[in-house]
Amino acid sequence: MKTRPKEGQEFNRKNRTLKASNPDEMTIAQRTKAYKEQNGEKCMFCWRPQLQGEDVNIESGQASQNITCSACGASWTDVYVLANAVNITKGGA
Repeated sequence: MKTRPKEGQEFNRKNRTLKASNPDEMTIAQRTKAYKEQNGEKCMFCWRPQLQGEDVNIESGQASQNITCSACGASWTDVYVLANAVNITKGGA
């Protein structure tokens, strides 16, 4: 299935992603989508890889982590959702 750029977007042939033509005009939803497509490896504001994560907080079925970009100072909270359980061993009690 081909992805077509919408108005204000351009297609990056190298990594086959859509980006806003002007990154300063990206909405938070567009930034979040691009951040997730890059597996959270680069800041969603300056696109540099200088991210620092605080301790991970684990709650029922999900975890969260405060993230800060040391390059531009942007910050947000990543949310991780339980996707699977692996390496399962039953106890011998």
